[in-house]
Amino acid sequence: MEKTKSASKSEQDKSKKATTKLVRYSIQAGSFSKKENAQALVDKLRKQGLAATLSTKGSLFRVKIGPELDKKKAADIKAKLDKQNISSLVTSE
Repeated sequence: MEKTKSASKSEQDKSKKATTKLVRYSIQAGSFSKKENAQALVDKLRKQGLAATLSTKGSLFRVKIGPELDKKKAADIKAKLDKQNISSLVTSE
């Protein structure tokens, strides 16, 4: 009779870690046709201690904050922006 060995707990944990994908959240705080407007928002957000960046996609200039690893923290940043009448959305990568 052949005995089968089950995987040890540490082997199972390693397998789970290897297949778990790290999700990062970013907050898009604006999309502008003029770079000056996007840069003004980046400057405003950085003065508030937020990690705002400017990126270009086609003819648009996007203002993003993050990435954040915690979804709740990203949602809290979005709520802070909403209170300032800055329309934003949370995206995941």
